Amino acid sequence: MFLRKIKIPVFFAVAAYLIFLSLTAGIPPLNKTEKKYPLVEKPTSEISRKAAIPVQSDTSLIQERKVNQFLPMKKCDGYQNAETGEKVVALTFDDGPFNKYTGKILEILKEHNVKATFFLVGEYVTYYPVLTKKIHKQGHVLGNHSFSHPDFKKITTDEMKKELNKTSREIKKVTGKYPLLFRPPYGHCTDSVNHTVNHLGYTIITWSVMTDDFCPDAKAVKIKEDILDKVHPGAIIGLHDGGGDRTKTLKALPGIIEEIREQGYEFLTIPELLNIEPYK
Repeated sequence: MFLRKIKIPVFFAVAAYLIFLSLTAGIPPLNKTEKKYPLVEKPTSEISRKAAIPVQSDTSLIQERKVNQFLPMKKCDGYQNAETGEKVVALTFDDGPFNKYTGKILEILKEHNVKATFFLVGEYVTYYPVLTKKIHKQGHVLGNHSFSHPDFKKITTDEMKKELNKTSREIKKVTGKYPLLFRPPYGHCTDSVNHTVNHLGYTIITWSVMTDDFCPDAKAVKIKEDILDKVHPGAIIGLHDGGGDRTKTLKALPGIIEEIREQGYEFLTIPELLNIEPYK
């Protein structure tokens, strides 16, 4: 009697099992070692790699800059330094804002009570608007370093205009300021570049003191020595806060500031050094 009672439940259990097997046929088994993670926003280190700044990847340009880093940008119709005998210099930074390094540079500058000029890449401004605003709020001057850091010798006039104006618009969107100071990527100028930039109302700013802090094999000691050996009255000093690993620049910067001051120099922004307007 007991056996008869369980025949029907057993039948349905077997039938259900067979139906389950037919429905799951062809479905691969779950890999029990695979971990499932929730979707999150991409970390800033991934975002920053999108920006087209070939400072480290283009070895020919790196070598060219190593050879010519202390030579004036002769073809650029603008300023490479101030004509003065006074012990004043301007500290400038290129290729930012860069989340990992720019903030730390701002801390060093604040600690040493130095105001600098930052030539910003427009694409990075769109990634780091809060950092861009912070640079401005701390009293530093914002300049234009193009939107995607192309070699201006190799692009058309229309492309130059787009690179310049798009960057200044992005900076104004964040800070309310429309920069008129422009540093050409790699310091490259031609007659066409000069004409286009000046016609749009920008002032070209290059440098008279540069080091190789843009190179992957840069050494902090060498960065510091290069700057201190070449500093002079009216110098425009070029360093980098973005575009690659700037750990060595961070390490060298406090000593650069302290020793330049020990030589009797005062740090000014580019507009203060050259007596020009930074914004429209």
